[in-house]
Amino acid sequence: MTAVVWPFPPREEMIEELQFSTDVMRAKAGEQRISMRTSPRRTFQLAHSFTDIKYSHARSLIRDAQGADGFLVPDWGQLLTLGAVSAGSSVAVTVDVSIIHAPVLFGHFVMLLWESPSKFEIVLLTFAGTSLAVVAGNYSRARLIPLWGAKAPESLSNNRSAGRIHDASIAMEVDNSDDLSATPPGVTYRSLDVLDECPVVSGGSFDESIAWPISAFGTSSSIAHYIRNRTIPDMTYAMRWHLFTRSEQFALKQWLHYRRGRQKAFWMSSRGKDLEPSATASGTTVKVFAFFGLTGLGRNDPFDIEIKTATTSYYRLVTSITAGTLTDGRATINMTLGTTLGVSLTTAQIERISYLRCTRLNSDRVELLHAAGAGMSVQVPLIEIPTP
Repeated sequence: MTAVVWPFPPREEMIEELQFSTDVMRAKAGEQRISMRTSPRRTFQLAHSFTDIKYSHARSLIRDAQGADGFLVPDWGQLLTLGAVSAGSSVAVTVDVSIIHAPVLFGHFVMLLWESPSKFEIVLLTFAGTSLAVVAGNYSRARLIPLWGAKAPESLSNNRSAGRIHDASIAMEVDNSDDLSATPPGVTYRSLDVLDECPVVSGGSFDESIAWPISAFGTSSSIAHYIRNRTIPDMTYAMRWHLFTRSEQFALKQWLHYRRGRQKAFWMSSRGKDLEPSATASGTTVKVFAFFGLTGLGRNDPFDIEIKTATTSYYRLVTSITAGTLTDGRATINMTLGTTLGVSLTTAQIERISYLRCTRLNSDRVELLHAAGAGMSVQVPLIEIPTP
């Protein structure tokens, strides 16, 4: 019994799904998060446009796979273009294996050498990425793609329309589950790494919300009584990447694996002009304008901020706030920092003062959208959590 290759390329876009599992236990002033799965389950959501004969081919593969060991599905998001390849042994190629995620067999990467759904073969790539062990056929426009064992637990569904075009879809659940996590590079602040990238908004938008989690008590005939469940409100937001190079895409996959879904926290700036400086910031004091109608900033506990200049970000803990003197007829707030700023920054030098939020993913499911010629885009929901 052997697995059968699913040789059909997806349409312009393919979704790669990473599914983690985290047990989150939330208390009034904190939460505990236990990862139930150190590496994610991977699923390829494939959409195809078939002719009659290709649709018949696909149905035949489904029937044949029932008597075999499932499928071998190409990881189209990692497709590499080789061009002309001739038959032979130790066929020379040049592949950067540092950014390749592929299964391993007999000390080689298992790959698919592919030119069309009717012209392909399974090949083994050396760990150095310098040659293919054996190539049986000759190719003029060869592609090299990692090849994974997979199962199709759901149906091959098809929308049959006029013109003998079949819009079909199938989900391939990959058998292999590797942990690609790597310690994130860059800045570490208060024992957690800082995500210092700017979210990609492009022509779209992000949904954000803030609300107190509450419990309601009362009857249908009485006025409800509400009790806050936690010491901080639920602040939810999002992060979006759109990456074009293989090295950037692989690094993001490593970052997502390191997070293990909802388990591991990190710091993320709001990147907004949340607070308006009213005087030069220096030492352990940062003076900002107060919000009209408030005596404070709506935060009673210590909180964290990012002070951004044209070249540097300063991350500091605000330990307390007090009312300041009037500046230009406006009320001010003196924020006391836990550690000295180390520099003197004028209001003109400060581009923004943003809240720095202790953050985690708000879902164990992550979708990576691979688009032909348009890179990989990812959007994840996030939530602010109590600081460590």
